[in-house]
Amino acid sequence: MQTKFLVNIREGRQLNRAGNKAGNLRRLLDHGFPVPETYVITWDAYQEYLRDNVSIVERIRAELERVVRPGQGYAVRSSANIEDGEAFSFAGQFKTVLNARGIDEILSAIWAIWATACTESVRMYLKQMQPIQPELKMGVIVQEMVAPVYSGVAFSKNPVTGVDEIVVEGVQGNGTALVQGGVTPDCWIFKWDEWVTQPEQPHIPTAVIEQVVALVQKAAQVFKRAVDMEWVSDGEKVYAVQMRDITSTSKAVVYSNRIAKDMLPGMIKPLVWSINVPMVNTVWVNFLTEMIGKNSIDPLTLAKPFYYRAYFNMSVLGEAFNKLGLPSETLDMMMGLGPRGMRMPNMRLHSRMVLIAPNLIGMVWDKFRFHKRIETQLPGIEAELANFQQHDLAARSDADILAELSRLFSLTQRAAYLNIVGPLLMFFYNGMLNSRLKKQGIDPEQFDIMDGMHEWSEYEPGRHLHSLHAHYQQLDQAAQEKIAASSFAEFQALDGIDAFRSEVNAFLTRFGHLSDSGNDISMPNWREIPDLVLKMIVTYNPYAVPHKSRMGVKDLPGGRLKGWMTRFFYHRARRFRLYREHISFMYTKTYGAFRPYWLELGRRMAERGLLRAPEDVFYLYQEEAKAALSGDSSKDYARLAASRCQEMAAMQNLVLPVVIYGDTPPPVVGISEDRLSGIPASRGVYTGRVRVMRSVGDLSRLQAGDVLVVPYSDVGWTPLFAQAGGVIAESGGLLSHSSIIAREYRIPAVVSVAGATLLKDNTLVTIDGYKGEVLIHKDGEEHGRTGDRIGSERAAQAV
Repeated sequence: MQTKFLVNIREGRQLNRAGNKAGNLRRLLDHGFPVPETYVITWDAYQEYLRDNVSIVERIRAELERVVRPGQGYAVRSSANIEDGEAFSFAGQFKTVLNARGIDEILSAIWAIWATACTESVRMYLKQMQPIQPELKMGVIVQEMVAPVYSGVAFSKNPVTGVDEIVVEGVQGNGTALVQGGVTPDCWIFKWDEWVTQPEQPHIPTAVIEQVVALVQKAAQVFKRAVDMEWVSDGEKVYAVQMRDITSTSKAVVYSNRIAKDMLPGMIKPLVWSINVPMVNTVWVNFLTEMIGKNSIDPLTLAKPFYYRAYFNMSVLGEAFNKLGLPSETLDMMMGLGPRGMRMPNMRLHSRMVLIAPNLIGMVWDKFRFHKRIETQLPGIEAELANFQQHDLAARSDADILAELSRLFSLTQRAAYLNIVGPLLMFFYNGMLNSRLKKQGIDPEQFDIMDGMHEWSEYEPGRHLHSLHAHYQQLDQAAQEKIAASSFAEFQALDGIDAFRSEVNAFLTRFGHLSDSGNDISMPNWREIPDLVLKMIVTYNPYAVPHKSRMGVKDLPGGRLKGWMTRFFYHRARRFRLYREHISFMYTKTYGAFRPYWLELGRRMAERGLLRAPEDVFYLYQEEAKAALSGDSSKDYARLAASRCQEMAAMQNLVLPVVIYGDTPPPVVGISEDRLSGIPASRGVYTGRVRVMRSVGDLSRLQAGDVLVVPYSDVGWTPLFAQAGGVIAESGGLLSHSSIIAREYRIPAVVSVAGATLLKDNTLVTIDGYKGEVLIHKDGEEHGRTGDRIGSERAAQAV
């Protein structure tokens, strides 16, 4: 009995001789996917074709006559043994014929496919398959065509970048328009359970695309790999007509500055980079090791500078979270940097997790008790830090100072561990509490988690400034005028203000380590610029606007939260919010201790003619500075520092993308002419005039009710928030300092807004703290908009 050449893929017989495409279609059918009626001509027929056996024509014709339906169109495609594999797809190398009708047209299509298997193009493609070039065996698929109302292709992973997001392209009618005819398809990107990208005027109903997304998601989960699926819809039902593995996505390196905007914002000078990145990234690697066990992650590859901005290697971080059964973007979501309202993902169990289960269990238990470590280690760090602040640096040798810096590095790294893990636990507990509050019908944004807890103000300079300003206003008019006209040195000698002066000096002692950025030791701290501190106290003028009060536990029915789990997360969230403030305070103080040591070394380098000024040391990497101090004359360090200083100044106003693919610096882009977008951080709508503040030293330029625009926000920026009608920050997430303080002050805020500081002063904008948008008004444009907070230019009070 002769072997059949034509096989229905539902039968499964001889599919091992039918190629990868046919095999993939059979696997789809086995798992319940909708696939049109499909037959395959095995590669045995192709072998006879190569032998010039003309008898196969009549044999195939006879077999086709038993299955081909009159009037039905068929898609005739290749299904080679080496096609649609994990490494090579052979996409477009073999002919495809659509809508073939009748036996003769189908036979012609089969012959055409066999002919393309022998072309020079295919031979060249085969040469890439080193070191082994397998024999090409060609099966042919004969598939009933669905009347194509809509057609397209879908990817379970972005085929260009390798990012975990579903990409769908579609056109009306036949799918050939995707590859020929110059038709631009509609494109959708689905991520985080929502549409990231949608066409403004789609030609395909959303319901159809939702079916496509569901199919490709299911395929990726069932087959446990990234897939590319061709689909067609008859207007109601979506069918899978082809599926293949996505090739060449594993090499994509993805960098993101979402986390960096919160942890290492703004431009970073070389010395700061060479201290901060090895220290903080080592902490991150240690933290990941606690979760997933031993790994080969290099701390120095975990972050990369682009145009002097920090970007984290999300490919590395994503791989670590994937081992935990979590999506690559988990860390973004934990830090409040994902889409608004996004829930934390559920952990998906998989067999490989057995290997890391002991680590994971140990890590969870350790972090459950982490509050004990915080309460034990923070006092110890503070005590050790005192030893680094009581030395006469000028009298010490270069070697002694470098040795002291090494010890300070170790101490700061311990503080950095608390400063990373503590806030992550705060984000976790806060997220769990918010979820439970919503289930009880309580709006988390109207619930004051810190109600009644006044200890946190111990680490908040704004509260102390408010108190000092109130004391200042109680002084007689003559004393106020003298203080306002005095420098800080002159202020120390004024008569009749002993109590006030004592309070100011105590404030400077406690908060003098603060600066514009607690992560940048190149910036002068308040202790170095006491004139500014005195000016802040004198001019402190909160922008008083009526607002709705937030509720605490005492305001709830019965004066308590429902359920022991809710109360547990409430108390944990409160405790870790306070810990975060204390840890951040100590970390900033410890990290800031590097500054006097490096300024002293910079002074010595300037004296020796190696630098033009002591501050230029911050434009050298740590190893370069050490080489210069050791007498290495292989570089012109003064010229190198000056060159980098000029380069950073030239790059200050660049607008960079949030995500960068690959290691090549991307081209820079401009900002939208009429709208900016970011993360909505504090509710309300506010219209006012922009005031761009790059430093707390610009305090005098800010007028009550201005829209405060900042590159990033640290605790040292708090005095500015008190005078603002709204806030726009280039950095930060929902639980960043900018966001928290804005909510405390009840002012609308949008954070993580690329290019915000390129706005010109006095530009009229509307901040939408619900949508995360900043509307830029044209001159003379009306701006009456409704919302919780509305203001006009430099409004004195809300309407």
